[in-house]
Amino acid sequence: MTEQIEDCDFLVAGAGIAGASAACALAAHGRVCVVEREPFPGYHSTGRSAAIFLETYGNATVRGMTRASRAFLEAPPPGFSDCALTSRRGALFVADRESLAALRSHQEVLAAISTTALWVEGRELAEMCPGLDLAHWVAGIFESDALDIDVHALHQGFLRRFKHQGGRLFVDTEILEGERAGGVWRVRTNRQAFRARWIVDAAGAWADAVAVRLGVRPLGLSPRRRTVVTVDAPEGAAGWPYVGDISDTFYFKPDAGKLLASP
Repeated sequence: MTEQIEDCDFLVAGAGIAGASAACALAAHGRVCVVEREPFPGYHSTGRSAAIFLETYGNATVRGMTRASRAFLEAPPPGFSDCALTSRRGALFVADRESLAALRSHQEVLAAISTTALWVEGRELAEMCPGLDLAHWVAGIFESDALDIDVHALHQGFLRRFKHQGGRLFVDTEILEGERAGGVWRVRTNRQAFRARWIVDAAGAWADAVAVRLGVRPLGLSPRRRTVVTVDAPEGAAGWPYVGDISDTFYFKPDAGKLLASP
């Protein structure tokens, strides 16, 4: 039997938010195929995240990228989504007595990059999130500009535009091996083969595993299990902000009528 070969300019490994957005952008410049190991796109990290837009998060590079994306998220191209991609949420970072100094240091950093960060404690802290134990959490910093991101709408918007531009999506398709010769990648999957000029490795936590199968030096990435739970939310919790501790050991936020939490 002759092996079926799909020709493209760009082969994208992974159909999560990274792969979908890359494929959407590349589709304007050539033929794009996306291969996804799972039965549907966004199965792993894309669908299991706090989905908070926070311009003060991360280092200077990450903050710059975040700020640069705000205009797109708040006003996506016509037809990208049938609903808004963001909604107002706010983020509250709390500290106990042992981590109060770290919260003060964070406040100093924010002073240079944000005009909306607000120091709160006592009754203000309780009003923002009545679920907090004020015997333990003594202060917090509230950032009103933090937004919820509708991950499903964002992800589907990229996939829809990618397909509209002629891109092709292959699910249940896992890269097994590949090699580059004469400026062309030849890749074999569990279903068929691909020829591509370029490969985008957007396989998330499994990006190194894909790289090794393609004969590319890995970067040292290692898949880890993520613990995320949803629990019943108390009355009034829908208006709570995203809440995390300044030591970055947990967070929780309202989500679809429940509380999404990660320890």
